[in-house]
Amino acid sequence: MSKFSDLINKLDFTPNQIKQYFKMFEMAGYLDKETFWVTLNNIYPTEKAKTIYFKLEPYLNNTINIDNVLTKIEELSIQNTLTEQDILALILYLSQTAFNRESGMERAQLQVLPKWMEGSNKEYFIQAFKELNIINELKTDIKKVDIIAILGATAGSMVEFIKYTKSIIAPNIKFDTLYFLTGQRELTVGLDSDLFILELASFLNLPYNKDMPFIEKGNPKKIVLNSPKTLTETDAANYLLKRDAKELFSKIRVIDSKQNENGARPTTVSNAQDFYNDLLALGKFKAKTCKVILLGRQPYISRQVVNFNNVLTQKSLESNIELKIEIYPAGDKAKLENSELLSIFSETAILMNEHYNKAVIEKKVERLPLEQSKVIMFNTRKEALKNKHETINLNSERSRLENMLEQSTDNKVSL
Repeated sequence: MSKFSDLINKLDFTPNQIKQYFKMFEMAGYLDKETFWVTLNNIYPTEKAKTIYFKLEPYLNNTINIDNVLTKIEELSIQNTLTEQDILALILYLSQTAFNRESGMERAQLQVLPKWMEGSNKEYFIQAFKELNIINELKTDIKKVDIIAILGATAGSMVEFIKYTKSIIAPNIKFDTLYFLTGQRELTVGLDSDLFILELASFLNLPYNKDMPFIEKGNPKKIVLNSPKTLTETDAANYLLKRDAKELFSKIRVIDSKQNENGARPTTVSNAQDFYNDLLALGKFKAKTCKVILLGRQPYISRQVVNFNNVLTQKSLESNIELKIEIYPAGDKAKLENSELLSIFSETAILMNEHYNKAVIEKKVERLPLEQSKVIMFNTRKEALKNKHETINLNSERSRLENMLEQSTDNKVSL
């Protein structure tokens, strides 16, 4: 088995799923020759970037055959021209390019569908998302669990999650406790309904400026309630549970994850860490397996369950106390309006990264060097590239190498 085929298995993807990734990369323009050259030049030392580029260039024509590209990558991995770490860096860099949003920007703010995702291409992307299992409804056959854990989200999504729990999950599955995993994300107009924010403020008797109920603040800018009190996702969750799920209220525990030291909102990682700590404090799952339904919505839940398991595994290793926790994902299908498709595409980046993290935790692959990782990850890439070497002029380099190749026994087709 080649390093490439072996790596696909280690990342817990199928060959067809990796093919879907590369096809999406092609359609997004990431495999255009000039763009691909810049990619290689960013993530590899210059000589390695040149070697790999000129071996793959013949397969990056106007009409790219992805099967041929992947076959060539496989061949290069067998020859050890591309090591496992090289391939890992390439896939992660390309998938992180798909992340396509600035630090602090929420997925729901990705609104403008690019031309390469329109028309007939739109249907291809939807099919690719299906192959990656990130848009279809996730159901579980289990009939009894200890916990149903609902992931925090925008207020509108939390309403949907509660409805889904009441109509689909609770009537068919026995459970002991309902967890709501929320946190100190400030409610924001555009993500959360302005009418809902005012409804919640009224319920909590919060003072706010009636003449100018919302103000803009922060960087990036967000529109929030004009009040001395901050309304958070946790406030919304507690209110919605009382409003919409009174019959479940006696079984509920709400986790209120804090912002980090830089003021960034809680994430699935912080939710999972706090959930683990709460179970550890309860002390009742050290002797028996805790079965948990993790409930969210596609496309996020497929990635969140990998993320959640990664955190739980890491926490167990750090504490030397193994809590036996089995996670069963569940969630409604993704919405496929144009405004949602770009955020689903963004989610493919996080999905790939979580599969990579899982493989590192399980010691299947080595973590990439820190400086290379900074170039690869979208949120650190811009700063990391400031001190990177200049991109070599492609045309002059091609001429130089072609002259060298004419003097070699190898011909260009064998590159």
